[in-house]
Amino acid sequence: MSNNQKFYILSTGRSGTTFLFTFFKNVYPELNLLHQLPWSRVINIIGNIPVSFKLRKKLILLAFKILKKEIVPKSSLDPLSSFSIYIYLQNNSYKNIKVVHLVRDPRDFVTSFMNWKNQSLSKTILHYLIPFWQPYPKENGVNYIKWIFMSKFEKYCWVWYYKNSLFKQLQNSCEYKLIRMEDLTKNTNMQDHLRDLVHFLELDDNVYDYQKFASHRVNKSTANKFTSFQHWTQKQKDTLQNICGDLMLEFGY
Repeated sequence: MSNNQKFYILSTGRSGTTFLFTFFKNVYPELNLLHQLPWSRVINIIGNIPVSFKLRKKLILLAFKILKKEIVPKSSLDPLSSFSIYIYLQNNSYKNIKVVHLVRDPRDFVTSFMNWKNQSLSKTILHYLIPFWQPYPKENGVNYIKWIFMSKFEKYCWVWYYKNSLFKQLQNSCEYKLIRMEDLTKNTNMQDHLRDLVHFLELDDNVYDYQKFASHRVNKSTANKFTSFQHWTQKQKDTLQNICGDLMLEFGY
């Protein structure tokens, strides 16, 4: 990878960025990638303010300049910066930027987020009390009053659909690659999928024991209250299908 080239791994969160961060940290330490950086929570909130994308981009660039002392964000796999980086990249063409769109099965994503939000006091405060912690999908015609009183379950279905439907549009402006987290951790050819990712990023074929690495789960949410998909109510399954169904099919779920 050339020195002036950047890459961004964009995700909804709870999709495997900690797993990839650990991999790159151990196998490609020269990248010096960072994960969940200082001020990322502020950047996340600014990116989610329900004003026009044009105004948000100005606010995001100002925030990066003031808080992170940079105009253009560095290569990143920080999920808290993903939506702001998407806004920065949209509607422009970049030849020196590669985008990896990391996606996870929404049935697992929603389950993970439903448990994750209650695992500590700080997470509970972020998800229940901090305005604009998640984006409001106004472009999808969701009524704002309904959004305010919507259940967390339904909101997380919308978060998966809304963010992923926007991230995939970057294939029109950047070098883009869609990666399903399940292909990196559960597929019988998972090492081939990982190698494809490494080659897309123009990295060398370093030596590593990926089978051993992939066997260790990281940043796992505790299944303490919300059950896995097979134990959801029919109403919950229908809600996810109605919101995410078309995009799930497009992504091969």
